[in-house]
Amino acid sequence: FKTPAPYKPHHDVRRLENGNTLMLVMAPIPDEYQKKVKDFDIPQFGHIYRQDIHLTGDAILEVTPDKKIVWEWKSWEHLDVNRFSLTTSPDDWTHGNTCSVIPPNKWYDAGDKRFKPGNIIFNPRSFDEIFIIDKDTKEIVYSWTNTTYYGGLAHPHEPEMIPQNVPGAGNIMLYDNGLAPKKREHAGNSYLHEFNPSTGEIVWTYHPAGPIGGGSKFFSYVKSTVMKLPNGNVFASEDVTGRLIQIKPDPKHPDGGEIVWEYVHRSDFGRPKPYPYDYCPQMKDLPKPQELAVTPPVRDSYKLVPDALR
Repeated sequence: FKTPAPYKPHHDVRRLENGNTLMLVMAPIPDEYQKKVKDFDIPQFGHIYRQDIHLTGDAILEVTPDKKIVWEWKSWEHLDVNRFSLTTSPDDWTHGNTCSVIPPNKWYDAGDKRFKPGNIIFNPRSFDEIFIIDKDTKEIVYSWTNTTYYGGLAHPHEPEMIPQNVPGAGNIMLYDNGLAPKKREHAGNSYLHEFNPSTGEIVWTYHPAGPIGGGSKFFSYVKSTVMKLPNGNVFASEDVTGRLIQIKPDPKHPDGGEIVWEYVHRSDFGRPKPYPYDYCPQMKDLPKPQELAVTPPVRDSYKLVPDALR
């Protein structure tokens, strides 16, 4: 599928229950909004030139199988064009990375219309804040950020509401990358957060102890993903390092939980996700793969041999 000019798909795409596709796209913001863009003088950074740079912003499209756009949302119509990140390229204004769909949930069942199934969680990474967009009105009806945990969010990724029948259902998982943090203690450290969207309270965090200002045991400054699994474990990827882990949450554990599964690749990843063996209909007739335990290799070795074959 090729979107009509000037849209450029990027970062996220979701297949909806009605067969349509939701996608995150980038486009130049219209001149009427570009005229509102200002330069800024910021201590320690000097003069920030923005007026003469034509910004690009995010839009979200819903597209039918026959390539018709039936719904769209444009960030520049709802967000301040003079809010920006010093870390991101000046023309890349919002740098969205997620447009996840809210599933059926207890908050909506209890009467909170902000969490209506089908509404969209949008994450403009440059804002260190996530938003919920009402699908019917296109208005932003909810926002969340964190300003207390080691200086707060630092260019996060992948906010998604935990679906029903999964431990923590209704809470939202989030990968706090640690890019351009507000406090030195956050530098070189990524965190995983699970928070209650009704109260805004963080209810669980994965934070392996590491030296202040870098050298963390868990860090991916860009990309990466997190999700709660049906067994209650948390799957996360350190995309930059090529490392996948599953964590068993435990409030008594100093890191927030024990790593119970791990895989290390020789290169980086692109926000991977786990799927059951029979996820695709074509795979249901295949023999179920045999899972073999692997003892982690010694340093600098990349040849992984299952213990049963040693």
